[in-house]
Amino acid sequence: MKRLTMTSMVAAALVALAAGSASAQTMKAEIPFSFRVGNSVMPAGAYRISVSGSTALSHLVFQNLDTRKQAVAPYSYAEADKTWKADEAPRLRFACGGSRCELRQVRPGAVALAYHFTGPKSGNGESRIAEVALTTIKAD
Repeated sequence: MKRLTMTSMVAAALVALAAGSASAQTMKAEIPFSFRVGNSVMPAGAYRISVSGSTALSHLVFQNLDTRKQAVAPYSYAEADKTWKADEAPRLRFACGGSRCELRQVRPGAVALAYHFTGPKSGNGESRIAEVALTTIKAD
């Protein structure tokens, strides 16, 4: 019981730390395929991705730099995928099936936690992972 309490306290502290450091972070990505984020389907293109909200209501805002169309997606924190190395650059990870891709994780840098997104299965039984590099353009 004591071990569970300690583990929970450490996890809560990591989440609070990650939320505080990400609150003003803005990134950019060139996404070469259409994708679903939140309830929106977004076209391929250049995107500005902003982290905003409070710890309880955190979300990412995806804005297409050409069309200015925006999509908002709430996230939860999850342990970053083990295949991502600790020193790896920030990345977006999509689950793709057929011609459909769904945003699943955003790793803002060399951190243990990633932003996790839930959504419907990618489709037609075929499944692959697509990753896109992120560039940090602003960090307060």
